[in-house]
Amino acid sequence: MPSSFALRAIRFLLPIWRMPLHEKALRLYQKLIKLHLDRRYRGTFHIGANEGAEAYKYGNRKVIWIEANPELMPGLLKNIAPYSRQQAYCALLGDGEREVDFHIASNSGLSSSVYSFGRYSTGDRSLWPDAGLKMQRSIRLRMETLDRFVESQGIDLDGYDHWVVDVQGAELLVLQGAEKSLAFCKAIVIEISTVEVYEGGALYPEIKHFLVTRGFMPLLEPQTVDLKHGDVMFVHASVKETPYLRALRGLLARSQRPSRVATANVA
Repeated sequence: MPSSFALRAIRFLLPIWRMPLHEKALRLYQKLIKLHLDRRYRGTFHIGANEGAEAYKYGNRKVIWIEANPELMPGLLKNIAPYSRQQAYCALLGDGEREVDFHIASNSGLSSSVYSFGRYSTGDRSLWPDAGLKMQRSIRLRMETLDRFVESQGIDLDGYDHWVVDVQGAELLVLQGAEKSLAFCKAIVIEISTVEVYEGGALYPEIKHFLVTRGFMPLLEPQTVDLKHGDVMFVHASVKETPYLRALRGLLARSQRPSRVATANVA
């Protein structure tokens, strides 16, 4: 009779095993990324916190959360309160210093952005047709660069070598304002789009070009799994190969492009 561990492993793997190959790749890619990050990196710099729903996953690891929307800060501070090594700041990061309109989305603010929704967020082409997405109102916020922000706050990024950037179409703006700070980043999980989810937001080829020219390489090409909107992990060339990275590359190399659309949850 299988052990309890074996039964848990079977319950975890069987649903994935039954999926088409590209879906297996996407699911296992996500799981292996988590294992790789848990064992490799010292601290996380999470830009686009919302209310910090993932705080419990980080536990006692060092995390700096950045959230642009001041209305979400009470929820964020509440969620990270049990974890003494997590801290949060309210700041809108981008490519320069200026006042901008920040649009508040209808899905409890999850998809709020400096950009309006694009053709693949609303209407007949929406990747989430049942969500009824719309921007409900706008607030004026001051944008600043990440480099200026960490300097003004006296933040030492040396211990924060894993980044998450999830800012609803404005990811390239954040990167462009982080030229100095990127020197501390060894791996970055960044939300990308290959279609117009946000009007004016950068698409994957632009983000990839920016990061590749600065020594980062993607572990997943979106077209491999026909990913229209979701997370891609980039690892800096200075990072030593690990068993998890080798497994990821091998898995993704064997994947085939499907005909159906893959998207992450609306966030």
